[in-house]
This record gives sequence, C-alpha cells and structure tokens, in this order.
Amino acid sequence: EVIAQYVKKGRPIFVEGRIQTRSWEGKEDGKKQYRTEIIVENFQFGADGGAAHGGSSASRGAEEQPAPKDDEAIKYPDEEINPEDIPF
Repeated sequence: EVIAQYVKKGRPIFVEGRIQTRSWEGKEDGKKQYRTEIIVENFQFGADGGAAHGGSSASRGAEEQPAPKDDEAIKYPDEEINPEDIPF
C-alpha cells in the first residue's frame, strides 16, 4: 500500500520478504479458499529509464539494510510452506 503511492505500473522495484499462504472455509459453499501474500520486509526502487518514462531514478523512501556478516546466522520463521501452495 505504501509502495503504490510512489510507483507507477511497469516501474521496477526490488523486494525482500517472505511468502505466506492462508486458507479458510468458504461461507457459502464450504470449499477451502486460499490466499497467498507477499510480506514485504524491505524494498528499493529500481532504475526506471529516466524522464522518458515519466519519473526520476532517485530512490524515495527506500531503506537500506546492512547485509548480514558471514558469521551471523540468518534466522527464518518456523512456518512451513508447502511448495504445492506456491502459484508459480
């Protein structure tokens, strides 16, 4: 929602985060429904090709996170994701 305030359709962005899938029973038919969401933890605007595409290539609102050092363990959530639930 925040990103949409600054980005037009077709402009590249770099996104870091995780994929989360939720499921529930449909109210009317009782069928199992699924929703896959991308939880954005960090983003950065990509180059858009300059003024010819109606914008500037300056990054607005992007936060840089320092890369983890080699000796630091990356912590991932314990949530299991079934590869069959990923839509691509």
